[in-house]
Amino acid sequence: MIEAIPPILHQTWRSTNLPAKFATWRATWIDLHPRWDHRFYDDDDIRRIVADRAPHLSPVFDAFARPILRADLFRYLIVYLDGGLYADIDMEPYLSSDELIAGASCALSVEAHIGRRYQQVLGFDQPWQIANCIFAAAQQHPFFGELIDHIASGAAMPPRNCAATIRCC
Repeated sequence: MIEAIPPILHQTWRSTNLPAKFATWRATWIDLHPRWDHRFYDDDDIRRIVADRAPHLSPVFDAFARPILRADLFRYLIVYLDGGLYADIDMEPYLSSDELIAGASCALSVEAHIGRRYQQVLGFDQPWQIANCIFAAAQQHPFFGELIDHIASGAAMPPRNCAATIRCC
């Protein structure tokens, strides 16, 4: 049986020096979630955690050409390892997330609804795109385990040229 989502907030930024707006929003997260464990990771923390806690992913992590790809892998990994809620540092909260995740083992959000034509072009089974700017899961949730495995196996494949298959209107 999968446990409930623990009250842990994970956030990341390049360094500990946050832009003023982001620092304000982070403080709001803390104010709205006073009994939560608030964890913040900069790029050095992220690299160390991947190396220490998921060394099998270090080659994948290091091979990514863009920092955002490393950040994306880390956000999935830390929620998989420890459970909790991940929120981008530029997400401004308005309410506590306690009721939203109460009793749940995984909470995802929709970033975009996709029209039928784009759904076919992109090869999506469903007409939506799941957001990775905010999500939550219990520790070791199988969704995130499979996602991480999928990323790791896909990283060994040659990159697709999405620009050649997707046309903007």
